[in-house]
Formats: sequence, structure tokens, C-alpha cells
Amino acid sequence: MVFDVELEVYNFTLPDKLSFVPEMNAYGTADPYKSYDYYKLAHENRTCLNRLPYNWTGKPAFAPDVKDGVFDWEKWDERIGPLLDGSAFKDMKRANEPVDVFYLPFNENWPVSVFQHFKPSYWADEAFNIEYGKKMKNDFQAFADHFREQRWFDTIFQLYLNNKITYRGKNDSSSAPWHFDEPVNTQDFWALRWYGKLWKDALSKKRDPRLKMWFRADISYSEFGRNILWGITDMEYIGGNNQQKTRMIHDRQVLNGPVRFAEYGSANRIDQSNAMTLLWCLSAWFKGADGVLPWQTMGTKESWKKADQNAIFYPGPEGPMPSLRLKAFMAGQQLIEYCTIFCDLFGVSRQELKQIYDKMVKDNHGIVDPAFVSRFRSKLAGKISDLAPAYRRSWYDWGNIRSKKGRPITLKYVTPSPEIKSNTPECNDFSPL
Repeated sequence: MVFDVELEVYNFTLPDKLSFVPEMNAYGTADPYKSYDYYKLAHENRTCLNRLPYNWTGKPAFAPDVKDGVFDWEKWDERIGPLLDGSAFKDMKRANEPVDVFYLPFNENWPVSVFQHFKPSYWADEAFNIEYGKKMKNDFQAFADHFREQRWFDTIFQLYLNNKITYRGKNDSSSAPWHFDEPVNTQDFWALRWYGKLWKDALSKKRDPRLKMWFRADISYSEFGRNILWGITDMEYIGGNNQQKTRMIHDRQVLNGPVRFAEYGSANRIDQSNAMTLLWCLSAWFKGADGVLPWQTMGTKESWKKADQNAIFYPGPEGPMPSLRLKAFMAGQQLIEYCTIFCDLFGVSRQELKQIYDKMVKDNHGIVDPAFVSRFRSKLAGKISDLAPAYRRSWYDWGNIRSKKGRPITLKYVTPSPEIKSNTPECNDFSPL
């Protein structure tokens, strides 16, 4: 059987550095100390794998060794360095482009033991002794110094606290005294604020504008946070984003200065159209987001036999294999590049481009299907191609956001009387096990 194929080549090239990051979150399987296979597959598909390096106990799977209180960087530089200077991808498309984002191994129990420096309290700044904060700050500075020496200026390094106190019900060695991930209660947000201020205080002494070391938080209950994290987080990942949460982010940007955000959730189900994942990328970008993140992406051997809604990567006999949904994330990322280039060339904002998009949807009787998305992409590509822009490595500024308005606001609290227990009872009983 013979098919006629008509190929249209546009007169521009997509950037090698991503302007919008579909971040492939992972909690296991992918281990850069053993192999770069999963990282390479993500890179090939214009996404970025970001594997959390520690577990509920705070023990990192990959981190610099600590000898006599000093970091030994030899193994870290040998195995992690190629991801951060791009040499891990030297023989691929987007050659030598480093990973966009990377979780740091820091957490409440590494490299300083939380159990040795903690006393039960509702508020984090009353719970930790001075020695704990001092040691953590010194270690934060040691990482910044080393990264500066290595000139790892392209990757966004994230201090991200993922653990939750409720894990102690599943693992007695779990080290989190509060809900760091998806905080719920005021003391949870306050604990994030305490670590964030510690992080910023440590890095401000040797600030290098080229170095991107950001404090990140994953927030699903934005309405409970009030303004506790204003001026603290460099980037927030918003779960279940809706109009209210988007409005709260935009209000915060007006009142307290710029803050970056991304959306986290899940890719489309296997029995749903993959266009949903592409449209998730587009919807998030229109709202002002810098990326999307499916909360889990690693499949297992069983994923080949039974539908696994979280499997974006499948293990294969000769290395990981991509799902069609990974291809959908790539298509979404590429479409955002078209949008970004179009806005730059024609001097329009995301909101103005969305008005053009919405009009096209209206003219298409409100139908948004793969054929419509293809027409939208072709329209953008045609307009860009007419101007034939020269290649740029990047069309988006990922620099650190600094604003006088965006400083942490002064907040105070009243310590509950001893007979008043926390909303999270375990916090009052937290102790070494």
C-alpha cells in the first residue's frame, strides 16, 4: 500500500533550552548514580526527569558523602555532574543541554538529624535549637559554593521538602514533624516558611545571580496558606489548579511581587484522549505557569500487563521505553514553544494570545479536538515562519526573580497554651524512635 505524504517545513528552529518544562516527577526507579537512561529518554522527548533523592526517613539515595562534617564531592561530581553540565546528553538532540530542574537531597533529616535537635512545638522556630539552623545554613552555603565553582548556572536546583508527618503511621522512622508536602494547617505553612527563610538567609551572603537555587513548595490547599509564604517560595507547584487558585497567584504577584508557579496533577488516563495532556500544557501556560508536573511517572513490569495510569515511562529489556502520553507531553511542550516565539516576535502577551485562541475555539463551535489543535499550531507556525527568525538557544528568561516588593512580610504568632493540642496530634508527640 502506498500513501502520498505532503510535508511542510517551516522556516524556524525550536530552542534547545525549554521555555516551558513538562517535569517528569519520580520517587524511585531512575537512579543517576546507576544510569542516565530515564533522563535521556525524558530529554529526547523535550521533558525533564526529576527524581526525588530521599525517602520518608530523609535518607538520600544519591547525595554527596559526608566525612567529618565535610562534603566529599567526588562521586557526586562524577555521576551527577554530567546531568548538570549537559555532557550526559552529548550525543543527542539538544546536545549538551543540562537538565532544567533538579531536586537537592536536603530535607528535614539530612544532612542534619532532626531527631537530635527537635523538641515538640506547634511552631518550627520554637521546635529547633540554634545548632540545627546553623548547621543547615552552613550546608546550604557549601552546596552553593560548590555549584558556583562548577559553573552549574543553567539548572534550577530545588530545595523541596516532600515528607509528611502522617507517614509515621506507615513507617515509624519517618522524620517529618509536619506536612511539608501539601501543607494543611497553619503550623505546616509556618514550618515551610522557617526553612525557606533559613535557605534565603544562607544564600544571600554569597549571592551569585547566575546560580539558580530556588525554594520550592507543592501547595494543594492554597486557600489555607494566607500570606505565610509570600516572599519565601521562589516557585510553587499548584495542585488541582482552578480559577480561584489562579486568581490567588495573580493577586499575590500584584501585591507582593513576582512568583513563578507550575501545575501538578496527572496525565490523562489510558482510556482517554492523549490530547488532554497536550491541552493541559496549553491551559497551564495561558494561566501564566512555567510548567506542568505529573506526580508519578515510573511504570513497573506489571504496567505491561495491567493498565497503569501513572506509567509515563515503561521498563524495557534494553532500557526504558516511552508511553504515548510522554509523546503528548512533548507535543504540548513544542506547542508552547510556538506560543512563546509568537508572543516574542509579535509583541503580544499570553493573555492576548489566549484571546486569539478563544476566538478560534468559538469559530470552531466550541470544539477543541486534535484537528483544531493542529490548525492552531499551523497558524502560529505559519506566522512565525514568515518572519524566519534566527535560532535562539532560549526564548524565555529563567533568571532569578528579585523584587523589593517580594520580600517576606513580617508575621508574628501567639503560642497556644500547653493544654491546646495541635490540629496534627502527632506533632506534639514527635520524638526519636
